[in-house]
Amino acid sequence: MAAPNFILYPIITDNTTGTTITASGSIDDSGVLKMVIVPQTDAVPSAAQIYAGQNASGIALPAGRTCSANASASGINVTLSGYGLTSQTVYDMYVVASGTGSGVGLQASGWGNGFVTPDVTDPTWEVGYPTIGSFKGRTAKVSMALSETGSGFYVVIPTAIAVAPTALQIRTGKDSYGAAIPSGLFGTINLTGTAPGTSTVNNLAMAHNYTIYVTARDTSGNDVTPLAVSSANFRSAGGGMPGRFSPGNIAKDRAKTANRLTNALRNIGR
Repeated sequence: MAAPNFILYPIITDNTTGTTITASGSIDDSGVLKMVIVPQTDAVPSAAQIYAGQNASGIALPAGRTCSANASASGINVTLSGYGLTSQTVYDMYVVASGTGSGVGLQASGWGNGFVTPDVTDPTWEVGYPTIGSFKGRTAKVSMALSETGSGFYVVIPTAIAVAPTALQIRTGKDSYGAAIPSGLFGTINLTGTAPGTSTVNNLAMAHNYTIYVTARDTSGNDVTPLAVSSANFRSAGGGMPGRFSPGNIAKDRAKTANRLTNALRNIGR
């Protein structure tokens, strides 16, 4: 009797967790489907080795790297599951079928399917980052560094009205109410490896208190840990904003008032 044939060649239907996969397939008979998962650098196991849950060297694979599923009839899709995998690793999945109905027998060779488990490791801030400093006039410098390649994001909000935005709001340049942050007070920093990146915060009011909110994520979309959103308070540079001027003060000392107005206007332009 001939061995069964695949109707649906085994395909991976879920590979999102970094440590597990799910596959599905069907044959043209009742029977058993056996699966093994090996590093892609390994040699191809024989049909008999796959059926026995072994690699190409005949060594039994650990639990999670091999499994079986029974097909009760022709065309019935069965599910094969693997676990205990390592994220960001290239593997090969091999499946072989043996019939129990009219086509009793083991297939001559297994069906192979390569895959890469995704990156599910959250990045972390490098020691000493993020930072805010180099205050000069209406500007400041924000610096970030991650444990892997990714992007850093920030928004700057006056402390008096600051309410922590979400990581998504920071990435899109919004405050906690969903309103757009003014130009110069938000930005993105591209980060390569663990090297720091820097961006200039612009349009700060002179001598004002601000809160900067930062977040970051790697190229696989994993958010920075332990906190997705971090914040710090700072005060911008400068000699202050224009004071309040009343008619009484102007009448008492016009020359002094004129000097104060001139200095205030100069500060605005810095």
